[in-house]
Amino acid sequence: MATVQSRIEESIATPALSGIDALVLDHVSLSTRQGGSVMDRAEAVAWLRDHAGPGLAVRQVSRGTQDVMLQVQTDGWPEKDPIQNGQVTFSLRRYDPSGRQDESGGGEWKVDVIEAD
Repeated sequence: MATVQSRIEESIATPALSGIDALVLDHVSLSTRQGGSVMDRAEAVAWLRDHAGPGLAVRQVSRGTQDVMLQVQTDGWPEKDPIQNGQVTFSLRRYDPSGRQDESGGGEWKVDVIEAD
């Protein structure tokens, strides 16, 4: 968990979100109060960069209801539609190099869900 937290903290340290590309799966679900959508990596990274601002911070890292998922709650995001409360939560699961979920405990942690609040 500490490694994931560190990698996300480094990625959100500036509005350019350097290195966020490597953390995002090839397709990501975006969940907002208005609904949801699925984006490819490039679209998800562009969305994050478009909504980022200075002062982003990791607020909490926790295991999800499943042992194979981590949730990283961040805050400080500008209130730019659809972000209303300045919070974005990243859900991460382990994926093998081919992009398939790896529940064996191997693979890399990748962001597969972004929740804007």
